[in-house]
Amino acid sequence: MYKRILVPIDDSDTVDSILHEVAQIWMENRNRTITLFHVLRPVNSLGVGTGYIVDTAHVQTRLEKDGHQLLEQAGERLSYFGIEPKMVLEWGEPAREISRYAESEDIDLIVVGNKDKGLLDKLLSGSVSQRVVEKAPADVLVVK
Repeated sequence: MYKRILVPIDDSDTVDSILHEVAQIWMENRNRTITLFHVLRPVNSLGVGTGYIVDTAHVQTRLEKDGHQLLEQAGERLSYFGIEPKMVLEWGEPAREISRYAESEDIDLIVVGNKDKGLLDKLLSGSVSQRVVEKAPADVLVVK
C-alpha cells in the first residue's frame, strides 16, 4: 500500500487528471501523505546586445511566485476532497529533483502526467515523465 505519494505538477493540461487520480487513490485509504511538488528551472543572467547584462533576480522572484500560486491552486482542488497536501517548491532539472526528493523522503509512489508532445519534441527533449520513470526510486503512475 502506498503511504507517501509525490505529485509533481506543472501548468500543463494534465494537472486536473493527475489531481483527480490522486484524490481517488487517497479516498481508498485516507491514511496517506500527499506532497505536491513543483520544480523551477534555474534562470541564468541574460546577455542582451553587446556589453549589457539583464539581472534575472526579478525573473526568478516572479517564477517563484507563480510556482507557489500553482501549488496553492492544486492544493485548493485537493482540499475539496478533504486532502491537505504538503507543498514543496524546488529549483533544478525536474526529473532529477523529483527523483532526489522521492529518495530523500522515502516516497512510495510518484504520480506524473504525460503531455502529448509531438515526435520532434520527444526526440529533442524527451519528456520529464519518461525520465522520472527511468530514474525514480519508487513506483511511478503516469496519468494521461
